[in-house]
Amino acid sequence: MMTSVGRLCALAILGGVLLSLMPEGGVRRIAGIGCTAVLLLTAVNAVQETDWSAFRIEIARYHELSEELAADGRDARDKLDRSVIEAEYESYICDEAARLGIVELHAEVTARWDMAGLWLPYEVQLWGSCGEHEKKELTGHIKAELGVAGERVIWHDG
Repeated sequence: MMTSVGRLCALAILGGVLLSLMPEGGVRRIAGIGCTAVLLLTAVNAVQETDWSAFRIEIARYHELSEELAADGRDARDKLDRSVIEAEYESYICDEAARLGIVELHAEVTARWDMAGLWLPYEVQLWGSCGEHEKKELTGHIKAELGVAGERVIWHDG
């Protein structure tokens, strides 16, 4: 059995062939009007035969899928933003350590989402060899400049 779209295409081709074979004049115009009417009735019939409940279900499924993809995209962007910001804080801390004379330092910053809508440093872990004075000075700088509580600035040996 031919689908509604198939019937519509077949009638359009048949009508075009018939009209091209007819001589110019009133008969051709009337035949053109008749072909147009048949095409319109076939199109209306196709719309009436359409299972709109299945169509609605498919639309709902695609909407749900688009929402999932958008959420995945937001999650990926947030992770990337967080990683970049943590790396920038780590670089800042290492630059500050170098200014204080601490040459061998590795920093890892953990950022948390703040109610103000920003990734802010929450915890800092440091590995390096330096004296207690330099450790206190860098810890104080991290507390004052980055707002990280002293108990969340964690030093590890070498």
